Amino acid sequence: MPGEQLAPFTTGAVTGNEVDRVIANYVEEFEERAGVVLGREIEATAPDRPDPSATIGAQRIAARLAGSD
Repeated sequence: MPGEQLAPFTTGAVTGNEVDRVIANYVEEFEERAGVVLGREIEATAPDRPDPSATIGAQRIAARLAGSD
């Protein structure tokens, strides 16, 4: 399935508990689509708190780079 999106791009606003449900649905859909593309079953995970996860990831990368001088 070359060229197929693994997670569809959507626009719109979601709030509160709806965000958790939307993220869970995207994770499940990603697992299914990626599994088909890769020809095997995969397991994807989502962070418990997606709001600060990008910041935390960036901090971890920065800390590793700072320690690699």
